[in-house]
Amino acid sequence: MGTTLLAQYEHYIYFTDRDALTTRFFKADNPFVITDFSFNNLDKPYGIVIDSVNKSVFVSDATAGKIYRYNMDGTSVETILDVLIEPLVDYPYGLAMYDVKLYWGREGGIGRCNPDGTGAELFQLWELTSPPEMAIGLAYNPDDNKLYITNDKYDYSGGVYRINMDGTGLEEIVSGTDGAAIAVDWEHDRIYYCDYLKGVCMNTYDGGNESVIDAGYVDAVIWGLVVDMYAGKIYYTDKYDDKILQANLDGTGRVDYVTGVDAYAMAWYAEDMTGIVSQVEMAAMQVYPNPAHEQILFSGLNDCDKITIVNSMGQVVYTLDPEGQENMNLSTEELGRGLFYVSFVSGDQQVTRKLIIE
Repeated sequence: MGTTLLAQYEHYIYFTDRDALTTRFFKADNPFVITDFSFNNLDKPYGIVIDSVNKSVFVSDATAGKIYRYNMDGTSVETILDVLIEPLVDYPYGLAMYDVKLYWGREGGIGRCNPDGTGAELFQLWELTSPPEMAIGLAYNPDDNKLYITNDKYDYSGGVYRINMDGTGLEEIVSGTDGAAIAVDWEHDRIYYCDYLKGVCMNTYDGGNESVIDAGYVDAVIWGLVVDMYAGKIYYTDKYDDKILQANLDGTGRVDYVTGVDAYAMAWYAEDMTGIVSQVEMAAMQVYPNPAHEQILFSGLNDCDKITIVNSMGQVVYTLDPEGQENMNLSTEELGRGLFYVSFVSGDQQVTRKLIIE
């Protein structure tokens, strides 16, 4: 189970709008001010994900067979994958990020590439004659290091699946679901997904405790679903009535949050994912080498009471007690690869260093 963020943050909802042919975003506590990206280049934008490390927004277009990368305010765009140039991208649907890799769902499996589109390869190759046949929705769960997948039921067998990030252990956790959107709440150990026959569903990671939290949304394909687990809210799209809904995590308190938008895919982004707010200068406390590969050295710890390491998703993943030591070592195997924030705490003061492990 995750650990609550350490402080306040500004959180945003990004979504694709099929009528407007573009991507849009708003501050989650001010849905009346919506900012449009500068490019109206989308047809069926079924996937969106935020790369919080490189500050990029990725959007897939299933009709065009393309994946685009934008900066966070949408003032620049580049096509990183095009089916006419790289056939294995196929016609991409759901998107996810893991370990500075972009993953996309498609017929017959899941692809992945570097953030600039290089190194494209098939992470999963499936037969179209046996389930799962098509990954239509993706969500990465940092809590158990698995990728959660919704399988298309319009043409295929449906279901919710999960797989380890080394490509092993594919398993069906909910059978026969007919939906697209899926999201993970690692703060409360739950997944959310939409089922055309049931409505909006909530479940445990293993799929063994399903609860329909909004039965009013049957006969509706919900493409966008995100969880703001720290504010205790979920958001999902209604493309038929042109709106985005907000509800509590248990589905109660549902309101029409944004209207007049043909919203499809959605992504949630927090400007301060780490919750680190102190600007106190304790220059002697350092972490190196940076980037690190095998070992991390912490130095200047004479006055340090505690070291806290937070990942890019805002979770506390490791703590150390210097116990009077001036220097300490830690193997990178304890953390894995990615972007981290190392906080040195001394009394009521704190200083934070950014750390990259390759």
